[in-house]
Amino acid sequence: LFCLVVFVSGIHAQGSLPQFNVDPDLVSVSGISSGAYFATQFHVAYSMSVQGCGLWAGGPDLCYARDGLLCMTTPSVVVVSILTLDAETLGSLGRIDDTSHLQNDRVYIFHGTEDETVQVSSASKVEQFYNHFLANPESQLKLKNDLPASHAVVSDHAGTPCGVTDKFYIQNCDFDSVYAMLNHLIGDLSPPTAPGTMQGRLVEFDQNEFFEGNAKGASMDETGFVYIPPACEDGSVQCNFHIFFHGCSMQFEEIGTEFIRRAGFIEVADANNLVILFPQTIARTLTGNPYGCWNWFGYLNDLLYEEYATKNAKQMKGVYQMLTKVTGL
Repeated sequence: LFCLVVFVSGIHAQGSLPQFNVDPDLVSVSGISSGAYFATQFHVAYSMSVQGCGLWAGGPDLCYARDGLLCMTTPSVVVVSILTLDAETLGSLGRIDDTSHLQNDRVYIFHGTEDETVQVSSASKVEQFYNHFLANPESQLKLKNDLPASHAVVSDHAGTPCGVTDKFYIQNCDFDSVYAMLNHLIGDLSPPTAPGTMQGRLVEFDQNEFFEGNAKGASMDETGFVYIPPACEDGSVQCNFHIFFHGCSMQFEEIGTEFIRRAGFIEVADANNLVILFPQTIARTLTGNPYGCWNWFGYLNDLLYEEYATKNAKQMKGVYQMLTKVTGL
């Protein structure tokens, strides 16, 4: 009888998601592709608890319910004034937080000019959506859409050449979009540590806890990840908190932790005492999610009445419970 134990450097065994000493008034989210759509959706729905949102290759909240996949392929058909009215209506009904809570938030939008999946003009639709709600868009919102990247998170040191897409969706365009985004959302950040270094711990946690014991039923992996910088371990220092939503085919079951390690989040986290949550989906063909996307298009039988984008949706509730567990709210 042989017992084989494999240790993966930097990853610690699965357990319950811990609570941390983090500032509950400075929580931000970001995402790429389906994760960007979900990040906006989550930000708008939980605007009382989330103060900033960053998007790589995303689009405005609620657009799928109105325009389907044209949100991605033909953004010109999207009428933003209808989407802002939809959001205000959901807020007035209590299905999401009242949109007045968005007025002081910060938003960062990145979109490559060569994006082959979500057309670059989608970025201006997101900008218009948030401009409707922000008190001072000129200072609160930043748009970066002038680099020849395709569908990717852009780095200044890692990934394929700018404009060349591979399965990890990281491209070297001589621009650290992760630092730029987080610096805008959080403010006054120190420069990241040396590329490729990891001073803290990447920890697995059990996502079943947040989905009534059945993460797979919500097209979620049983395993999520949280990155803990050294200064945030014992609670003696108040840290900041960020949630990142991966894109389709970028989940753990598909590419492991390669994206998490290489995109640039860890180096910024170590330099700035930033706890980062990386929740994970799974692919489920039978539920209309063959690529492990986040549910921004109602594939959990919740498209009707825009339920997928509300505080009652399975993935939305589950991630919010993660947020409250970490922050102690």
